[in-house]
Amino acid sequence: MQIRGIGAGRAKWVVRYRNQLGGYLREDQLDEVFVLRDAPDLRDSLKKYTFVEPGFAPKLVNVNTATFDELYLHPYIGKPRARIIVAYRNQHGPFKRVEDLKQIPILKVEDWEKMRPYVRCE
Repeated sequence: MQIRGIGAGRAKWVVRYRNQLGGYLREDQLDEVFVLRDAPDLRDSLKKYTFVEPGFAPKLVNVNTATFDELYLHPYIGKPRARIIVAYRNQHGPFKRVEDLKQIPILKVEDWEKMRPYVRCE
């Protein structure tokens, strides 16, 4: 909130999105925050004064044990992908490696690359 133009409301959205993700890994993820989409100057200011700690490990979602409700809450998964992941897991058994998600035919490569740092298999 100390950054000009970032009040309590916008700060709350930035923190909420960070928590939904499990933590920011790259500064360009700020571009995805709803209340900053139409405010490029604010995004640039925020990027200038924020950072991602080197070696930061985000909160991970286990795609083998997470329920549909737990999966769809992650911004990079959402409801359609959560349904697909759960259905594929139920049909084919647990994923052995995160890369096994690539076997889901309708999961796009760019979707997998975004969710990759946030998912795990155990």
